[in-house]
Amino acid sequence: MKEELEKLRTEAFARIEQCGDLSQLRQLEVDYLGRKGAITRVLRQMGSVPPEERATLGKLANELKAEIQKAIDARYESFEKTERERRLRIESADVTLPGIRPEIGHLHPITIVFDEVRRIFEGLGFQVATGPE
Repeated sequence: MKEELEKLRTEAFARIEQCGDLSQLRQLEVDYLGRKGAITRVLRQMGSVPPEERATLGKLANELKAEIQKAIDARYESFEKTERERRLRIESADVTLPGIRPEIGHLHPITIVFDEVRRIFEGLGFQVATGPE
């Protein structure tokens, strides 16, 4: 049972380091710490272990569970930090640039309707002619 816990430890930490994004890390957390995860399966097998070894194996399993959770949390923080830095680079604003002036005024409602009717007729093939009359 101890060998299985050590194998889970090395496997889990290797997979945590290989995670490339948050979805993989969430899946890894479910695979190891979820209700049907590897650590839970080991803890369920404790009934078949002799009573004198249960305490030490249970302690080892719980310590492993805490270590894996701590490593996953640290990886979450690193992902969040890189995402925050990326957003800051993209969304950064140069405060020394002049501001954007708001538009003043608006078109008259009749002008808006006239322009819309003209666009409709131009869409039907008519042309707008201008002249002295």
